Amino acid sequence: ATLVFFVLVGAFRGFQDLTTPLYASILANTTNLALDAVLMFGFGLGTFGAGLATSVSQYAAAGVLFGFLIKQDRLRVSDLMPVPGWKSMYSVLKPGLSLVLRKVLENLSLSMCTAYAGFLGVTQLAAQETARAIWSVSGVSWWPLGGTA
Repeated sequence: ATLVFFVLVGAFRGFQDLTTPLYASILANTTNLALDAVLMFGFGLGTFGAGLATSVSQYAAAGVLFGFLIKQDRLRVSDLMPVPGWKSMYSVLKPGLSLVLRKVLENLSLSMCTAYAGFLGVTQLAAQETARAIWSVSGVSWWPLGGTA
């Protein structure tokens, strides 16, 4: 879900719309914080609840962005089919390889931190998820600066 979210954010950046992804990110992080509290402490699901809350919030944010692209007539579902072949996609994917590698490493490190925080306990996991949510929201505001450099 996170990868889909970042792809959709890239689409909005291509349309020079930076506010919609910011609001979607705020929605995702607010949803994540609320669901963390409910699922971890209210239902007593612990680390499973934290993971579920994160997944649900990321899918919700991706769904909101996907819905806005369709509503603004910037994307049609028919544009997604048929999937192009590997040879035609390679020339498009090659320039973005460094960005993909950066995102893969970033997501891997965040996953490792979340797993480690889960071993430490529920309180530590909640603190880590709060820090991750803040990092995610602040990261969206920094992306336009990276495009201007």
